[in-house]
Amino acid sequence: MEPVKPLDNYGFMQNNAFQMIDKSKTFFRKLDIPGLGLFQHDADLEEKQTEYLWSRDPFYVKQYMKMVDDNYDNELHVSDTFKKIGSNDFRSHFFLSKIDKKVIMGVRLTLNDPFLKYSLPTEKNNFNFSDLFQDIDFANNKYCEITKFTVLEEHRNDINHYVNGFKFFKQLMDEHKIKYMLICGSRARHRIYKKFAAQHFNFVDMKKLDITLWPEYSTISFAHDSWASLYQNMDIT
Repeated sequence: MEPVKPLDNYGFMQNNAFQMIDKSKTFFRKLDIPGLGLFQHDADLEEKQTEYLWSRDPFYVKQYMKMVDDNYDNELHVSDTFKKIGSNDFRSHFFLSKIDKKVIMGVRLTLNDPFLKYSLPTEKNNFNFSDLFQDIDFANNKYCEITKFTVLEEHRNDINHYVNGFKFFKQLMDEHKIKYMLICGSRARHRIYKKFAAQHFNFVDMKKLDITLWPEYSTISFAHDSWASLYQNMDIT
């Protein structure tokens, strides 16, 4: 694995106040902090050698899905419909981090090839991303969606999840010639994603996503603060 770049290379400055991960029901809260102490690496965690990988190994994916069920149920109060394994999971890639054989973080990347007529996880209830971003040629370009990000509570302040995550996303998208990446979530979460995604992707736009009418999302605490961000792979024209 390539060495992680210094923190300053990821757009963070001292005396910067920003949104960060927290134990609250939406994962985030505002912190007015003078430095980056809460985002510094935990020496104990580093000594245990966290490994980052793509995997479909049932042993690891099962752990990841259990984390999704536990974390999203306890913190977002979503319905069971949101958590069940569906067709999206069988054609997705799972980016995981683990210590020894224990998964501590996971995220799902689902690919869409317009010629195969697949839909992405958020494309349901007659919604399609092409309706939201009408200036983008989704019909002739591959795109993907990042969903179901979850991390064990004791590892939430480790920025390597983001540093390595977007680096791995870029590598996979290059391999599959994927031009666009979509991420949905609250405005607070998008501010963190954007800081790390900027190293590998061009930010295109962010638009309000009305999910309040979708029954399976009706109990999500950020249902009225849901946004979709669109990024373009720097190396796919």
